[in-house]
Formats: sequence, structure tokens, C-alpha cells
Amino acid sequence: MLRRGEIWAEGTIVTKALDRAIQPQLTTREDEILRLVNKGLANRTIAKQLGITERTVKAHVSKLFSKMGVHGRVELILHLREHSEAALSPD
Repeated sequence: MLRRGEIWAEGTIVTKALDRAIQPQLTTREDEILRLVNKGLANRTIAKQLGITERTVKAHVSKLFSKMGVHGRVELILHLREHSEAALSPD
């Protein structure tokens, strides 16, 4: 029984909506780098592929760690696999 103002929704729909709501907002570049990290590429390879310096890649990766609340690449990839279906499609 629903009370006034309440909405019923299937659990999986609510879970997906909440996951999207709490995901950090990434810049286009952060999203690009995240996808390449998810493919297992090293910073140097990512830098060459995107035409930026390795130092810039490191800065973006550090920002991703911070936004995702993780401390390393492995933890980042595990976090992606647990929390984001979209991040798993490396394109």
C-alpha cells in the first residue's frame, strides 16, 4: 500500500537510478582516459594515443582515483566492474 506522495518502482530500476545519481561527473577527457585504463593500457601508451604528455595522463588518473574514491588502478577497475555497466564498454 502506498501513501500519498510515494512512488512504487521495481528494485532493479531504483538501484540503477541510484548508481547513476552517485557516480561522479567526469570530464570528456577523464572518461576517455578511464576507458583506456579499463583496457589495461599504461600511462605512456595512453599519452601517445591521445597526443598528450604522460604527466598529464598521470594527473587525470590521480583525479579519477579521487573522484572514484580508490587508491590504485586495480581498485579503479574493480570499482568500475562493480558499479558501472557503461564504463565496462571500452569502445
